[in-house]
Amino acid sequence: MAPDPDPSTLGDKPESPFGEGLGRAIKVLRAMRDLSRKALAKAAGVSYSYLAEIEGGTKQPSPQVLEALARALDLSVSELVAQAERWAVEAGDFVHAPLTDDASLRRPTEIPDLLKELRVLLARMRPEDRERLLDLARRLAGK
Repeated sequence: MAPDPDPSTLGDKPESPFGEGLGRAIKVLRAMRDLSRKALAKAAGVSYSYLAEIEGGTKQPSPQVLEALARALDLSVSELVAQAERWAVEAGDFVHAPLTDDASLRRPTEIPDLLKELRVLLARMRPEDRERLLDLARRLAGK
């Protein structure tokens, strides 16, 4: 396993919408591929705790780690960054992504994408929590 970057050279970056977007994108993509955090960390050659900090938005990965994570998720670096920008734009970070009404920059909300994520999340929920979620969805839909 490759050593994690030296924190003194990178510095602990405060949470930022882009960092949070990157972490959320990795977390969602990992869940969609049914990978545990441990499995993704191993595939990317980073420690579990370092990946947890990246997913939590408290650490920014080096370019080498970003590339390793993208490869482990079967994506190009640009695809991973694009996903991160979509989540960052949703969080209000307009520094890292252009100001535009282009739908490709918004958080993924296409029904098939949502269903994939929901399937993964539902599989991890207790039956009573699934019922609560369904009840909430019905109320939001006005049924």
